[in-house]
Amino acid sequence: MTPELLLLIAVVVFGTVAYAVGRTIQEAARDSNSRTRALYNKGSFYRALFDGRDVVTFEANRGTLPADTVVVDASKYGYSLTNRVAQGRSQHLVFTKAP
Repeated sequence: MTPELLLLIAVVVFGTVAYAVGRTIQEAARDSNSRTRALYNKGSFYRALFDGRDVVTFEANRGTLPADTVVVDASKYGYSLTNRVAQGRSQHLVFTKAP
């Protein structure tokens, strides 16, 4: 192999790795920003979610508030967890309004 070919291969490999690392960092930052916004607006989020309906459903995933946080905070709004189903990386939560 010639030095020019080795240099070309090194540049392509380095570029591919740099692109993959950059995308991973970008996705992590996007997820972090989503959670930060959700936490910042947690009060209005809960008022909209627990709005007086008898049964409320919520799907927790990487872009939302953590499922355990929602379960704990639901009691503050008069709801209790009645069902939790894990589906891959997300969890489907079902709450009922306390009598």
